[in-house]
Amino acid sequence: MNIENLRNFIVVVQTGNILSASKKLFISQPSLSCQMKELEKELDTTLFLRGGRKIQLTENGSVFYKRAKKIIREYDGLKTDIDDYKKGNTGTLNISIPPTVYHDLIMNHFGRFIQKYPHIKLNVFECVSERAIKLLDDGEVELAIINPIVVNTSAYNVKELISESFKIIFPENNELTKKKIIYLKDLKDQHISIPRAYLQDIQQEMKDENLSVEIDVVTSTTSGAIELAKSKKICAVVPLPDRERISTASVIRPLKLKILNHFSRKLVWLKDRELSQIAKYYLEMINESFN
Repeated sequence: MNIENLRNFIVVVQTGNILSASKKLFISQPSLSCQMKELEKELDTTLFLRGGRKIQLTENGSVFYKRAKKIIREYDGLKTDIDDYKKGNTGTLNISIPPTVYHDLIMNHFGRFIQKYPHIKLNVFECVSERAIKLLDDGEVELAIINPIVVNTSAYNVKELISESFKIIFPENNELTKKKIIYLKDLKDQHISIPRAYLQDIQQEMKDENLSVEIDVVTSTTSGAIELAKSKKICAVVPLPDRERISTASVIRPLKLKILNHFSRKLVWLKDRELSQIAKYYLEMINESFN
């Protein structure tokens, strides 16, 4: 068994058939078919359910696919580490961050990292947490910064970065801006914009409080909720770090909720994957900043 056969097996599974995989890999279809049969012979098992237009894996094939991806990730990580040392701290940090690009995150952390390692490139995915975890699992990124609670702590390392709480961002000339703290009952005559991830909990709290608040906009991201609220001249209800600065002239007030009050921004990485030297450099900097 060799690395290239493993890579080719993964491509066959991901493309769904030998023909598409052969075109992507620039090798002949018979040669690729032969490689797959050799893998099955070497493993003494059937990896594919043959006969359909799209390839399906057997149970053993699914197990092998997961292990093959892990082997390739570890091999690539080892090669990247060696290259990093050979090139003198050059390479790429692959990381996902929230779509709401926090000023503190960019200026104080990425800024410091860039200054310390000016030759390292950044490959940044701005995406919601669900997508960030998938990128992490698939090996597209080594590190992910997310908001939700990490349930599967046996699979992921978690580093708490900064606390967040719910805020309400008001349009100009709103009477409620005279108050220092806002409660949900204060919003009974308001129209709001909110990220979808928190909609169900907010609606439940409204129901418990016997309140009716007009939710005009539901978005996938915090930044979307803020920008669309600004466009419609309504309130945005979003979780934010206390020291975060929003690029808007609108007034921000804390929103006190019973269900949703405390969050934290987290740095997450897989426990079963050896980090590249570049990712370790970033983690060292984060540990220095948040310890």
